[in-house]
Amino acid sequence: MSQQHVLLILATLCLTLASCRKEEEPPTPADPVPIGYDHVIDVQGSVISASGIQLAGATVECNGLAATTDSRGVFRLRDVPVQLGPNFVRVTLSGHFNGGRQFTVLDGEAVSVKVNLLPKALIGSFQASAGGQVSTSDGMSVVIPSNGIANGYQGTVEVYATYIDPTAITGVTPFPGMEAIDANGVEGVLISYGMGHIVLEDGNGNELQLADGTPAQLTIPVPAASQGAAPPSIPLWYFNETEGRWKEEGSAQLQGSDYVGEVAHFSLWNCDDFTCNTSYNVRISCGGEPYAFLPVQIVYNSGFVQGPWDTRLTTSTGHLNFSLPCAGSAELYAFAPGSDDQLLIGTIGCVDGGGEVQHLQMD
Repeated sequence: MSQQHVLLILATLCLTLASCRKEEEPPTPADPVPIGYDHVIDVQGSVISASGIQLAGATVECNGLAATTDSRGVFRLRDVPVQLGPNFVRVTLSGHFNGGRQFTVLDGEAVSVKVNLLPKALIGSFQASAGGQVSTSDGMSVVIPSNGIANGYQGTVEVYATYIDPTAITGVTPFPGMEAIDANGVEGVLISYGMGHIVLEDGNGNELQLADGTPAQLTIPVPAASQGAAPPSIPLWYFNETEGRWKEEGSAQLQGSDYVGEVAHFSLWNCDDFTCNTSYNVRISCGGEPYAFLPVQIVYNSGFVQGPWDTRLTTSTGHLNFSLPCAGSAELYAFAPGSDDQLLIGTIGCVDGGGEVQHLQMD
């Protein structure tokens, strides 16, 4: 990227901040906090397609409250009860895989998120009585045994799937985040070696699942950039939309350049190393003013695996709250308004530690 391009992005970002400043409003009295939660905050954001188009009519849910995106793909949930630490916004829209975004709450600040929904792609169909194998064009595949669908279903099974290469993402990350809970209930974060959405439906669009005791074989390609670091065996993880976390379930074995394992149900699946995490609180400013609701791409580098880690927005006071693996480093890139152009604003590493507020100036 040329120096002139960098300066243009920086100028655009700072001008956008200046245009958004307004007189401070007096604080409104806080609503009572429901039992089991720590704060009540506003959660706002936007929903876009894989090509960056704003998506209207998406349903957005967070901790019992719901809203619908407007014609600009924007939503706002007021007075949302949240817990300190990880929370989750779930987004659904016809014709798309379910999506959402993890976000971290440290206090009572308003939060903004940006969600990228992937289109549902039909990759094949088969008769439930016969079973079948279907594959995506980039090598992810599912093998379902005969009579393997729940409730004795015997009709046509339509398979929708898409593979996600975590090292080749541009723009807003199309997965919710990387915070997870392992099989022992330990919290941490994931380093992905490939993931993918899989959904089964009947001919009327009703979701199907596997019969109890009838697992399916799942094959997920390992990105070329990660094959040198891929372990021979790796845990499998699915994203639990109720808890808003990745949950460990089963394992996969490395066969050539693919991970192959068995799954008992379908959702968003992931092949990952699990690691401890360090929490970070970074304050981003421009011209001395905190930059509120700035989209930031977090790109992680362990020395062996590198790629987009998460996309988060700063809070109403310019803070960016996120977790990283205990080892490695991350570069933070600001998105220019209305585009995928990015500007490197700083590097965070394990040697920096977490907890204390770190300040990054964009000017």
